[in-house]
Amino acid sequence: MQEEVYISLLQKKLSEPLSPAEQSELDGWLAQSPDNQLVARHVTQVWQASGKFSQPVEVDEDADFAKLERRIAAAAATASPTSAKVVAMRPKRNWLAIAAAVLLLVAAPLVLRKFLSGETGQAEFATTSEAMTAPIELADGSKVWVNKASSFRYFTSNEGKERRVELSGEAFFEVAKDAERPFIIKTALGEVTVLGTSFNVKDDPKAQTLEVNVSTGKVRLQPTGAQQHLVLVANETGIFDQTKNSLAKSGGAANNTAAWHTQRLVFENASFEEAIRQLSALHGVTLTADNEQVKRCTLTVTFDKKPLEEALETLATMFGATLEKVAGNGYTFKGGRCG
Repeated sequence: MQEEVYISLLQKKLSEPLSPAEQSELDGWLAQSPDNQLVARHVTQVWQASGKFSQPVEVDEDADFAKLERRIAAAAATASPTSAKVVAMRPKRNWLAIAAAVLLLVAAPLVLRKFLSGETGQAEFATTSEAMTAPIELADGSKVWVNKASSFRYFTSNEGKERRVELSGEAFFEVAKDAERPFIIKTALGEVTVLGTSFNVKDDPKAQTLEVNVSTGKVRLQPTGAQQHLVLVANETGIFDQTKNSLAKSGGAANNTAAWHTQRLVFENASFEEAIRQLSALHGVTLTADNEQVKRCTLTVTFDKKPLEEALETLATMFGATLEKVAGNGYTFKGGRCG
């Protein structure tokens, strides 16, 4: 199938159930790559923003992509050497064509005209296929690092009574202090409001959870349409679970939510099994242990920007285990003992 056919399936799914065959076809396409999953998020976002508008339109991908290219070229020509308004990690022509098709398929005509003509006012978009190592620097001095398979919409002018941005996925924020103008992050599940602080926001549509972990300062987490909210301070985490309609807070300096950005893992009386789970997630590998007793052993250790191999050797030495490389991208801890 062509990409626009899958986009049509996504649009259809938002308004009516798919047949088993259509759902199977769509699931297969989504599983092929993070880029396809990111497109699906954009379809949902634009659908929601346009009030579920839908009407048949003709798609001219080449013409729309040409317009996008002209806008990007114009922005690059006028941007200063130290600033960038549009960030595209590993850009692909095919992906941009899909993005144009997404907008043409599901957005209202007025939205399309503004996007394609460059009349978007004070908003720019950033999408990533890999976690950002350099931040997006906003007009107010705030800095934002966007994680892989995420999208971020932000302001380009330091004006207005509020500083509003939109996030789908995960990002780490360092917000410039401005007591008169709150900084508000809107996600599909709720809003995060701050005056000046650093924190991590993870909006997970699949799990239907919104998680905020605060490094410094104070943050308010409020689910969409709810009066209830949480006020979080340094080393506190707030989680809204839409499936349970629950809003909960936890604390502890060993929270590793932002490890993808900080490259720092802190374990305090954590189980060996939990440690290798988090190392696996951070480094994109598969770690296992064959000793059930060792899995339940506890440890207190910090890995601060330490290479994976060094961290694994440290764990193997701590528990007297043997580390073996297995086929593919994985390691197994064999044997060992607690203490």
